Amino acid sequence: MSLLRLVGLARLGVRQTWSDGKRQRLEGSLGSFFLGLQSAAIALQRQRAEREEWQRKYELERQRRLDAELARQLEETRARELQRQVAQWQQARLIRDYLETVKAAGVVRLPADVKIATLDEWIRWAGEHADRLSPRVPLSPATPEL
Repeated sequence: MSLLRLVGLARLGVRQTWSDGKRQRLEGSLGSFFLGLQSAAIALQRQRAEREEWQRKYELERQRRLDAELARQLEETRARELQRQVAQWQQARLIRDYLETVKAAGVVRLPADVKIATLDEWIRWAGEHADRLSPRVPLSPATPEL
């Protein structure tokens, strides 16, 4: 018994087997075999195109998720920086308010380990410290403000 078989194509839904029968010899089925081979080739092309389309969509979705995660991280970084700057600005503002009170009182009590001898020296140092904290004042001349 002669047999022609296309192997591994069951999932494509195409004919896979041609053989001798009682009424027809395999040689008479060659036309049908070639049509089946053509159908298998078309089904494989369609399967490959579907797989490529799935891969393209998968990559687009993966990139979309990656972009969304990067945007979320950037937003989180910006929010943390804003909160840090606001906290520093509030601290600098509190120091400046405190210094106004100290200037008005004309006196401040400092422990010896601070090593500042005069009220003016303390006010100058504390004001510079507030300036360093405040995000509105550049940390150095090379650091531009936004």
